Amino acid sequence: MNISLIEDVLYKKINVAEFCQIFESDANIAIAINNYYKYVLENNLVNIDEIDINKKTFSEYYYFYKTTYGIVGFYSSIYSLLYSIYCAKNKGIPFCKDYLELYGIILQIVPDYLDCSFAEDLALQFWNEISTTNSNNKCIQLCKTKLKNAFHIEGNHYPRWVQAVEWPIKNMRPLWFKEQKRKKGTELVEYYFYDPDNLEEIIIKQYY
Repeated sequence: MNISLIEDVLYKKINVAEFCQIFESDANIAIAINNYYKYVLENNLVNIDEIDINKKTFSEYYYFYKTTYGIVGFYSSIYSLLYSIYCAKNKGIPFCKDYLELYGIILQIVPDYLDCSFAEDLALQFWNEISTTNSNNKCIQLCKTKLKNAFHIEGNHYPRWVQAVEWPIKNMRPLWFKEQKRKKGTELVEYYFYDPDNLEEIIIKQYY
């Protein structure tokens, strides 16, 4: 069973971004890794607290992470999964904290009301622009300010989501938040956003 690509990541011969490029472009590699994941599950070689046993293939995990998180959360989650399924049988490889630590920084920058992949990627962009010139704490504060400005947040005027964040993005730009209203006598909350270029309004509906 050829799992050398996993070993290359864990032994730092390639990074997670390179792993993802190969995994998506080489069908044979993808099949081999999915087979290894299946082997690990069937032989109880991994702590079930570390994985979601409802996901029967590595690919299910992979594309769930890719469509759920920003790039840093995606890479951090993929690295942790690779480590879990490989090191369950192969002990002694140190866990690389770089991905997790960077993701932790991004989570400090992104507030709960902006908790979406677009905001995470934007926070990473800001972090990469300024992290070499200031201390971590100062960089985090600067990135928070830049992120709020990018979403046009003034003071405490931001949506109080009752479900997951659904901030509308158009042409790679967040729309401006106007207000939210709860429909009287119902569990419906409507969030009003608009495009500053043409004043087009978009309404996001959520329920308690």
